[in-house]
Amino acid sequence: MRRFNFFTIYNRNGEIVFSSGNAAVGWNGVYKGVPQSTGVYVWIASATSYKGVQVLRKGTVMLIR
Repeated sequence: MRRFNFFTIYNRNGEIVFSSGNAAVGWNGVYKGVPQSTGVYVWIASATSYKGVQVLRKGTVMLIR
């Protein structure tokens, strides 16, 4: 990838619980200083390829404690 655009995680209410434009930074399961409950969260990531094509991927992740 030529450029990493963003990585965002949403809770089941559609609220953004994590967002970063830095590929080296990840979510630690905390939102506003409060550890989030176990469950499924939706993520969306965007990057730009060397050919200038925007790549968008999305999926789910299970947070367990």
